Amino acid sequence: MPFRSENFPVIALLIELHLDCWDARNAIKRFRDGCRTWRLRHGGMTAGRALTPGDTFAWAFACLAAFNRIRLMLHAGSRRRPETVTRCNFLQDILNHPRLEHVCAPAVRHAWEHFDERLDTIITGTRPKRYSHESVSPDPPDGDTLVFRRVDPVRLRIHVLDQVIPIGPCLDEVRALDAAVIAAHDSLADGRVVRLGP
Repeated sequence: MPFRSENFPVIALLIELHLDCWDARNAIKRFRDGCRTWRLRHGGMTAGRALTPGDTFAWAFACLAAFNRIRLMLHAGSRRRPETVTRCNFLQDILNHPRLEHVCAPAVRHAWEHFDERLDTIITGTRPKRYSHESVSPDPPDGDTLVFRRVDPVRLRIHVLDQVIPIGPCLDEVRALDAAVIAAHDSLADGRVVRLGP
């Protein structure tokens, strides 16, 4: 479908956000596949093209990376460049202020951005009796065990230290956002010109 060249900035942003949603959905699918493999194996069944726990962790963090890109596209936060604020405000308006309570939750950002600072605090504080860097288990660790990263393959949650990211609600939000992005994109086929900023 042809679009006016004057709408290039808007189309470019919508397509980029659509690709971020696609990346998130793909990462979530692969993460869920890895969790399903774990459940099958622990139920005594074999899984065909099984993902390893390492694969599951890689896809878990691919989910967080995609959520972070979506957040950065839609929320200026403390960034004050006029272009960034204009883009975020414009996308929020054209997409009718999508609800992204889980995708843009502080837990996602803290699990991602501030892990190194939290690690500094942990390694200079009281040492745990036991620790593990990664765990795939539906059960929380014992009280004297520190687990840096844990995937709950039953409830489909990513745990990073004390932060918990439930993947099911994130998927619902990504699907709704992508539908809004597609609708906004398709609405521009009517030939009108939409300005990104003033």
